[in-house]
Amino acid sequence: MCPPMSNPLLNEMPYITTEARLVFIHHSFPSTTPGLGLPGGGNANSLTLQLRIALTERLGFIANKDGYADVDFNAPGLSDDGFANIAFGFKYALYSNPENETLVTADWTSQGWIFLVAGQWRRVHHPIYLGCEYLR
Repeated sequence: MCPPMSNPLLNEMPYITTEARLVFIHHSFPSTTPGLGLPGGGNANSLTLQLRIALTERLGFIANKDGYADVDFNAPGLSDDGFANIAFGFKYALYSNPENETLVTADWTSQGWIFLVAGQWRRVHHPIYLGCEYLR
């Protein structure tokens, strides 16, 4: 089964697996950004490690957004680099029927301290329910 690549940092497969995957993303900003007020041109690079460890047949540890980002605008003072979201959690198979090739899992991930609300950093949690069935 091929993992999704059309947004590899947000898509998660329902399978409990053990794997490590590096994801490199490059984005070029256009020289003009009408209406956005951004300086013209630049690029962003992100190198992310996605780690999944099957702890049992039904329980897995996932770290799917852990990486480093470098953003360079063609204007002085607006470039930055540093660690991107640090997200980790667990995935559990709620229903597994290998004979019918049906699987339903749920995962709960917690992201790094990314929001500042009323002077305090807030942690973001994401519950996700996933399922798959082999269609003949």
